[in-house]
Amino acid sequence: MPKVQLWGFRCERCGHEWLPRDLEQQPQVCPKCKSPYWDHPRKDRVRPEHHVRCKWQAHELDGKTVEFELIRGKKPKEGVGWFTAHDLGDGTIQILIKEPMSSSNEAIRLVQGEADLIETHMGKCHFIIRSRP
Repeated sequence: MPKVQLWGFRCERCGHEWLPRDLEQQPQVCPKCKSPYWDHPRKDRVRPEHHVRCKWQAHELDGKTVEFELIRGKKPKEGVGWFTAHDLGDGTIQILIKEPMSSSNEAIRLVQGEADLIETHMGKCHFIIRSRP
């Protein structure tokens, strides 16, 4: 059986691959994420420790409420916030927790051990994370 090689495009932002309708024209945006910068790699790459594999998909967590009790170093951090989750296109996701009452705009970026502790609590729209020393 003869093999055929097809040329297409890959988005540097979301990893989506597609075959164009017109091979002569450069795409304006990624058809999946709609980014006009689909052919430019991100400047702020996600650090490897924040690439997590999770039993939840990004769209299942994104925007959902979370109660958390995390131990980072020797300092406990607890509160209520919401998830922001992004599919990184390589089978992993980045999970952040944003706190509404935080004095800074810094989000908490979860690592694999913390992502493994995510559980549903009172239904599928409320999650809880508890890490112990």
